[in-house]
Amino acid sequence: MERTIDFSLAHKKLFGILHLPENDQPIHTFVLMIVGGAQTRIGSHRMYVQLARFLCRNGLPVMRFDYEGLGDSEGDFVGFEYAGPSIRAAVDTLYLSFSSLQRVVIWALCDGATAAILYAPSDSERICSLVVANPFLESETAKAQTILKNYYIRRLMQADFWRKVLTFQFSIKESASSLSTTLRTSAVNAEEEDWLHTGKSLSQWVLEGVNSFAKSMHVLISTDDIQGMLFYNLIRKDPACRKSIKAGRIKIWLIKGGDHTFTDPQIKDKACKKSLAAIVESAPGNGEQGDLCQMRIAAKTSLITG
Repeated sequence: MERTIDFSLAHKKLFGILHLPENDQPIHTFVLMIVGGAQTRIGSHRMYVQLARFLCRNGLPVMRFDYEGLGDSEGDFVGFEYAGPSIRAAVDTLYLSFSSLQRVVIWALCDGATAAILYAPSDSERICSLVVANPFLESETAKAQTILKNYYIRRLMQADFWRKVLTFQFSIKESASSLSTTLRTSAVNAEEEDWLHTGKSLSQWVLEGVNSFAKSMHVLISTDDIQGMLFYNLIRKDPACRKSIKAGRIKIWLIKGGDHTFTDPQIKDKACKKSLAAIVESAPGNGEQGDLCQMRIAAKTSLITG
């Protein structure tokens, strides 16, 4: 069952969609989906709809909503940097609307994922886990370093690259210029990138969010997405994150061949099934609701139906 829901934030009305399983089981866990940036009805927007319906068919209730100034919600667009109050209002609404609710899992993509990471430490009593896909990092330095590591080196290993070189289809001048620009940008100290005049880079703020959130975090990374690989490299280099990865608090799920919004149907199906597995794992002791999900994970459920 799908129905609209609205709630208030400082005299502004925010809107969302509830996806509720058609059973009489009490709801203990809710999935809250945070959108990233302005969306159209295709691309990542459609992916959110399909994922929400997939999770719902597998026994998990979902709420996806527009934060302040986005989509149907009122107010001026505030961006992911200031989405925290909207997220808190959405969580408040879930707890007020469902008396049996015990925990919320946040699923988010791109800068919605970044907003979730920045918000979650302030509400860790109610947020039991984060499932974040290809989080956004506004760092030209880190982006350039990621391109060097994950594009240029990989390109040198591809037969197609050398075929173009040998058949004179390769522009040395353009490629050299692009590489030179990337090298210069990658040499800048990332810590000098001041985010919103806070004295810290966005990467530093995100690392603080990741490390101060004591609950579980599942990270979905598309190997063909620069933003995703940027975040992947960031947490793998951080000592505290590496410790959490080793301890199992942070789990990384690499989606090979995936782009930023999992546009390939087979890859999207894989990403959604990994999301379901991550959410169920994040909410142990979930009673019959959790048992239903565990049974459905093994089934070859087709995603592309809605």
